[in-house]
Formats: sequence, C-alpha cells, structure tokens
Amino acid sequence: AHRYPAPAIGATAALIAAMDVIAAVANLGLKTALIRFVPTMGSRAARVVAAAYALAGAVAVAGALVFVAVHGRWFPELTLLSSRPGAAFFVASTFLWVIFFLQDSVLVGIRRAAWVPVENAGFAAAKLALLVVLVAPLPTWGMYVSWCLPLLVVVVAVNGAAFPLLRRGDGQA
Repeated sequence: AHRYPAPAIGATAALIAAMDVIAAVANLGLKTALIRFVPTMGSRAARVVAAAYALAGAVAVAGALVFVAVHGRWFPELTLLSSRPGAAFFVASTFLWVIFFLQDSVLVGIRRAAWVPVENAGFAAAKLALLVVLVAPLPTWGMYVSWCLPLLVVVVAVNGAAFPLLRRGDGQA
C-alpha cells in the first residue's frame, strides 16, 4: 500500500465496500439456504445451486449497474467507473464476488468445508502477488484489480470441482 497513492487506496476501499454491500444484498439469504438444503437434494442440487447463482448474480449485476449509474453524483473520485471497460470490470467483479460468497456455502453443503480455507488462502495469496506485480503498470487501479482478478480463477476452479460432486449427489445427508 505504501507504493500506491493515498487517493488510489481510498478509491479501492470504496469500490470493495460497494461490492461487499451489493453482494450482501444480492445473496438474498441463499448462503444459509444452500448450507441447509444442498445436502438433501441429491443430484438435483446442481440445478438448484446454478439457479441460486443465476438469481444472486442477476441481482448483483443490477445493483452494480445502479451503482455505476449514480457514482458520479456521490463518488466522482471513482474514475474507474467512468470508462466503459472500468465499469464493466466492476460489474463483472461484483457478479463474481456474490458467487464467491455463495460457493463457500455450497462447499459446506456438499461436506467439503475443508476446501474453504484452502480456497480463501489461495485467493489471499493471489491478491498479494498481484498487488506487487500491478503497482507499476496500474498505479491507480492496481490494488482494485489485484483484489478482483483472482475471483475469476477461484470461482471457476472451485465450481469446476464442486459441480461434478453436486450432479452425483455427493454430500447427501
């Protein structure tokens, strides 16, 4: 953080907080529902989890789009959102963030809770590595990008491993 300018640190904190609030609303209470019901659904669990992801993801995208639309009025310093690529990155990151929230509940539901700390440790390590790598090429938005880019890898990897188990009904109570 010492290598990034203070305004970039503040803007990154604001964007991450915005993603957190949007994802907290967008998860629609599905975290608890997935933990409770996935173990009893058998092979239907994959369809239910996919539907939960789609619903929460749609709400997250809608929330992120609203935030992008109004940011200029309340948060003009969030210049990343003023460009189409930056706004699209924020919307995609917010979508991935809500899936990241929910996938831990899915892992618990399929009796793979031991994967959660491994997943989170990998995510943290990737964020730290990218933080150092991106300081020179992205002096303003490198912190935010280093936080969000690993989401894609973690969400794809974890769900790539979880969905075959869901389809087989592994973890059934």
